[in-house]
Amino acid sequence: FSRATAIIESNPKSPGAGRVLGRAAKFYLPRVASLSETYAHRALEIDPTNTDAKLVLLSLYNNRAGDKSAAEGLKLLDEIKGKGLIDPAAETRYRAAFLSRRGTPEDLTAAIDLLRQSGSQSRDDKLLLARLYEQSDQMPPAFDLLQQLVRAPNASAR
Repeated sequence: FSRATAIIESNPKSPGAGRVLGRAAKFYLPRVASLSETYAHRALEIDPTNTDAKLVLLSLYNNRAGDKSAAEGLKLLDEIKGKGLIDPAAETRYRAAFLSRRGTPEDLTAAIDLLRQSGSQSRDDKLLLARLYEQSDQMPPAFDLLQQLVRAPNASAR
């Protein structure tokens, strides 16, 4: 990818430049996050509809703390909503995580409602829901979910 991106950098108007940069961003995401982010932004400058670049940025925003990354993540989710670019369960999980990071009582309630309405039985979603209950000072449901997870360590909590 380094050679391909160097060629693209020298001629960003070449056909497929945005696609190559988006894929390079995806490739570098688990390896060099800062480089991945740079390529994702460049890909979106060339092609604002680049799916790979948007998914990379979504993942990066999800792994950062703070209101700014939460706001950017929610904005990106709103842009891609309903376009089939991301699994609905992942979209719900991302949205709930970003809302919880903002931390207002309204955002926490919205995040809890999202996860409850999704009906997801995944351990990750149950753990996130328990954290949201705790964050909003609803200790009994948080405790119940955590107990379910402990009782069924290798199965989906129900």
